[in-house]
Amino acid sequence: MRAVSVVLLCPGNTLRQELSRSIGREGEVEVLEAADPRDAIGVVSRVAPDAVVLLFDGSGSGLAAVQEIMARFPTPILLVRADGVGVEAAALGLDSGAVDVAPLPAAGDATAVAALRGRIRRVSAVPVIRHLRGRRRSPAGHSAVVAIAASTGGPQALARVLGELGGIGAPVLVVQHLHPNFTGRFREWMARESALPVEMASEGAAIRPGTVYLAPGRLHLRLASGRRLALGAEPDCLHRPSADVLFNSVAEQAGAAAVGVVLTGMGADGAAGLLAILRGGGRTMVQDEASSAVYGMAKAAESLGAAEQVVRLEGISAAIMAAVGDRA
Repeated sequence: MRAVSVVLLCPGNTLRQELSRSIGREGEVEVLEAADPRDAIGVVSRVAPDAVVLLFDGSGSGLAAVQEIMARFPTPILLVRADGVGVEAAALGLDSGAVDVAPLPAAGDATAVAALRGRIRRVSAVPVIRHLRGRRRSPAGHSAVVAIAASTGGPQALARVLGELGGIGAPVLVVQHLHPNFTGRFREWMARESALPVEMASEGAAIRPGTVYLAPGRLHLRLASGRRLALGAEPDCLHRPSADVLFNSVAEQAGAAAVGVVLTGMGADGAAGLLAILRGGGRTMVQDEASSAVYGMAKAAESLGAAEQVVRLEGISAAIMAAVGDRA
């Protein structure tokens, strides 16, 4: 009997190794391990496995992985439900294109592991089709949130991007590294060029689709719970406002509904935060070197593996609109 090839997506190293050994012990299943959705999607695209086994904890990143695989590389997916994950959360995974849900075997339970192997084999034989409906949904009914960061050369790049975002169905949060004395003039400039209303972010403000919110000078901008804005002076880091602070908060609050963008700029601010958005199932992009005044922030994000797309300046608005459409 031919062994079934599977990609095992499980974020915890110890649990992933235990599951991999258990599933593959009898030689019925060949296991390729993946630590995060991006890694799993890459492996699926390269080897075309018989199935994907995903340890599902109910998070947006797990749903996003199911949606992306079924939209791009249709493959039978078995969700292994982690402890504490309810039926409703698992149903979202099935609605997004997964084939079946199985319980997580208890440590040392050979009977449960054998049952899981049998389930993997059955799932691998299920014919699947491209599944776009799930990919176009955001978890928990959240609509998209766009976060953009820039530094050197950013105002000119932002003027172009914001000028071409008319009709976007998402709020746009912006961090631009700028001397605090120029933030007022910067807002006026963006308001003239933007196809959307532009506001200076204020503490506790509820974000609205189709509105641009600029981080004020000397304060970090965060997306807080309830889709409200939060401002603060901590942490006291090199850049304030910081792109990483904004992106990390958007990754935490918006999950797979996040869209992160890094434009031209010096340094590496934003790279780690953009990676957090990607790992949370969101969409990410950076401006390419040829159209950047300074290829620093975008290069750092690309080098870290945080950039899903590298786009010329003139194509970024369209890429944002397409990403927001996927999150709607």
